[in-house]
Amino acid sequence: MNIQELFGVQGLDRSKASACDFCAGPNPLVRYLVQDIKTVEIEAELTSVGEWLACASCAALIVQSDIEGLIELASERLQKQLGNKVALSVIAATVRQSHGRFWQAWKHH
Repeated sequence: MNIQELFGVQGLDRSKASACDFCAGPNPLVRYLVQDIKTVEIEAELTSVGEWLACASCAALIVQSDIEGLIELASERLQKQLGNKVALSVIAATVRQSHGRFWQAWKHH
């Protein structure tokens, strides 16, 4: 078993057009291999298949298992991307739920 298989992490060979699945920022560098996640949203069933992409900042927090730090970073970045039009507490609640799915699905946490 190699280090990538052991930790469920792989380097990324995707185009720079991809976004971080944690903060929606540019240039994800790491792919976390996870179990497929099915969620049911209003009138739609969504499936995240097998991987989450992370930028360098989010990946550093994941390696440290800093769940709260990751939520804070992602929430602040998303609020800025939304032009500060949505309350940080609303964004953080959504981020917490989404990231919770990642932590549950990530086999090596």
